[in-house]
Amino acid sequence: MKKKKEIAILGVVAAVFVGYVANKIIQKSSKRSSLKAQGIVYYNEGDYKKAIEVLSNIKDPDYKIYLMLSDSNQKTGDFSNALIYLNKCIKMNRSTDLILKRHEIHKILDLGYEAFKDLFVLSMIEKNGVYKESASSFLKKYSANKTKAHKITGWASDINFSDFFENLFFLCDQQDPSVVFINSKEYKKCYDFVSSSGEPLHQFLLGCFNFVNGNIGEGIRILEKTQDFPYSRILLKYIRVKRLTATEIEDLKKSIKTQEDPTILYFMSKIFEITNDVSCQDECLDGLLKIQPSPVGFNAKIIRLFKQGHHEEASKLINESLARYPDNINLICISLEYFMAAKEIENFRTILQKAEGAFKDDPRICLFQFMESELDGKPKPEFLRKAIELDDKYFKPYIYLGNSLSDGHECARIFRKALECARTHDEIFTAYQLLTVVEAQNDIFNEHPDLFSK
Repeated sequence: MKKKKEIAILGVVAAVFVGYVANKIIQKSSKRSSLKAQGIVYYNEGDYKKAIEVLSNIKDPDYKIYLMLSDSNQKTGDFSNALIYLNKCIKMNRSTDLILKRHEIHKILDLGYEAFKDLFVLSMIEKNGVYKESASSFLKKYSANKTKAHKITGWASDINFSDFFENLFFLCDQQDPSVVFINSKEYKKCYDFVSSSGEPLHQFLLGCFNFVNGNIGEGIRILEKTQDFPYSRILLKYIRVKRLTATEIEDLKKSIKTQEDPTILYFMSKIFEITNDVSCQDECLDGLLKIQPSPVGFNAKIIRLFKQGHHEEASKLINESLARYPDNINLICISLEYFMAAKEIENFRTILQKAEGAFKDDPRICLFQFMESELDGKPKPEFLRKAIELDDKYFKPYIYLGNSLSDGHECARIFRKALECARTHDEIFTAYQLLTVVEAQNDIFNEHPDLFSK
């Protein structure tokens, strides 16, 4: 009898407890419904501050509440909080409209990378190509801004310096310690030497070192102080070509026929290349090759002919120049690039085979060995790793290697190294584009793995 009584008491207690919990749930649900209804009224009336105050007090908010909170914060100018609530909505409903809305908020908050990532996601969701084009266009603008703000550090590859100083024909006639350093490719020693000298030649070379190393502003500042030196004047015109007046361009054109300095003719040809004046560019290059035939002049002429689509002439000039200068690495490289682009594979293989013996320790040859392995259908990234071992400041191997990797995180690491080595505007821009795409892809894979399983 006593046991039955105890069971009955327990049953009553349990019933009371269940009733109490149920009542609390009903009260909580009723309060939530009441707050939601009140918040909706404020929202519909346009009183967004009140709507935020009410809706943000709701525990366990649903999709609609998050959406109203995001919209209300956006309308009151609090885009950071608007973004927080919008992200919660997207986790519940990954719709195109919501991602587009987030894209606009990211732009307002100047979160360029996140804004690009939104378009990247949309290009994966929508297969009609519209967002792919938008993402590509946005990426270019974003990368351009990153390039503009980029700060170059460290020392450039010896290849950058050797390629530039090869164009300074006048150095051949100079009996100076700086020229000895340059000819022996001791560029850091040369830089240190000219840094401590006020001689016009040394100050000109100091400006050149800064220019080649990517410190354009400092290079200009130094060259401006030595404008009595003729090569400083032409180099400044080349660096500032887009700012030259019509009168300055016309004066350069008039001086072509009387100009007999190969260094000045070379930089004049580069100026006319940038201004798309093919006739004047040809006149400068023809004058240069007549006064002082050299691999530099032949290289420039081959590139010009190829860009203009004169393939037969370009091929003929390559054969002629290689016969005259069989051991010039820059001429060999431009020939290999030409034959690869023109799909003259046998000529490509023949030249590469000869170069492999003479320049086995040049990272540029390693690049072409990798290209040949791709032609054979068996890409060998070890050629690229060897190029990096030979010169870890050389930009190009990192780009090729990054593009050959399947591991997204390793790929991003390689592109960051490429960015450290980049010196020209085009190199920096390219590195930022590739790095941004890979990092975005890595992030999207973590956030939306299902997009990669289709």
